[in-house]
Amino acid sequence: MTFTTDSSIAKSYAVLILAGKYTMDDVPNVGNLREVVEQILTS
Repeated sequence: MTFTTDSSIAKSYAVLILAGKYTMDDVPNVGNLREVVEQILTS
């Protein structure tokens, strides 16, 4: 499964991390999801 920075699931995880509810460790290791969430957070 391939995610992009426009994927709603990636955006949702990024928002939850910024809100302090989740950490990167909570993001499932599915496809490139972790990498995309990290890209969103660092952009």
